[in-house]
Amino acid sequence: MALTPDTAAKRADSLYQVIAKRAPEIKELKEFYEGNQPLAFASEQWQKSHSKRYKGFSDNWCEVVANSTSERESVIGFQLPSTAKKRPKAEKLIWDAWMRNEQDSLSSQGFLEAAVARRSFCQVWGEAGDGEPIVTWRSADQAAVKYDAETGRRRVGAVVVWDDEDDSLERMTYYTPTEVWRFKRSRLLKGSGLILPSSFQLSGGWSMDSYGANHLGKVPVIEFPNRPVLGRGPLSDIKGTVAMQHAINLLWAYLFNAADHASMPARVVMGQEPPKIPILDDEGQPTGQYQQVSKEQLTEGRMLWLTGQNTT
Repeated sequence: MALTPDTAAKRADSLYQVIAKRAPEIKELKEFYEGNQPLAFASEQWQKSHSKRYKGFSDNWCEVVANSTSERESVIGFQLPSTAKKRPKAEKLIWDAWMRNEQDSLSSQGFLEAAVARRSFCQVWGEAGDGEPIVTWRSADQAAVKYDAETGRRRVGAVVVWDDEDDSLERMTYYTPTEVWRFKRSRLLKGSGLILPSSFQLSGGWSMDSYGANHLGKVPVIEFPNRPVLGRGPLSDIKGTVAMQHAINLLWAYLFNAADHASMPARVVMGQEPPKIPILDDEGQPTGQYQQVSKEQLTEGRMLWLTGQNTT
């Protein structure tokens, strides 16, 4: 039974919300893969004094972990069920289409995406008739697939979303086995939670762009899960590495800081009052008042000030 525009928009937007829910974790995992890792586990006092100095530094093992598996994954051919001794012609046609789409190199991006972000998506589409198949890999924050609730395997719907920067629009395509719905909305509504009147927009603030039949008869978006666990879903190869990555970065920062202190002379002042800084007025003239130098400033300046006349 054909869907109404509002029903299609509601189902599509529900999958869009799945993508939105996954997005923060995906962003964090990709940041760690790229080496953009905040310094964690340090004490508040140490962070206050040294965090800016080591901002942007990382001994990035997350990249190594993700690359170690994805670099060994590649598609070397397709084999269809057949009792014939001769290779079916369809296998060659599929392989030729795969190579025309440069999937000998582009598929590795999909495998890497899955290793980092738990999953990636492969979309296959083409015009009806003699249209050439177009293979496109989608990142984990660009697509979502809905499965049959009973089996958990049969694809009953999928969405693909992207930003159209030229028109300042966010676009979404919703696929079912029989229909293709295309929606759009202003990028200003993205993540805003703004709900417009139903007479003005469809569910989620989307408006319908176009509608057509799905000539493939199948949902053309396939999820590529990484190490899926029954009842839990796919896993990221680097999720378990994040805590150790934090520890490695902090230990390196401690080591650099210790080496920095050891390489510079330290001074001990005994039997003297701590230094004071004159307080100036708005015109830069001394007011006769003084501000004592803090212990933190003395420590960072590698100075130990021991007061008292009998200090030795």
